[in-house]
Amino acid sequence: HGSHCACTALPDEAKLLHAAVLGNNGSGGTAGIIAAIHWAVESGANIVSMSLSGNGSEDPYERAIRRARS
Repeated sequence: HGSHCACTALPDEAKLLHAAVLGNNGSGGTAGIIAAIHWAVESGANIVSMSLSGNGSEDPYERAIRRARS
């Protein structure tokens, strides 16, 4: 899903970074998702796109996104 969306929206010269944050069963934890956001930014990403859902607090994600935007 993510690669399809990125290839549809990005110009040909864009560099695509790929990271899997969920396990084979489709689940994952907050720490892994936040680590992936930090990894993407530290690897030079200008855009981070993730399709996720959950039922937990958004505060850790908000902090990670604020850090990524700075």
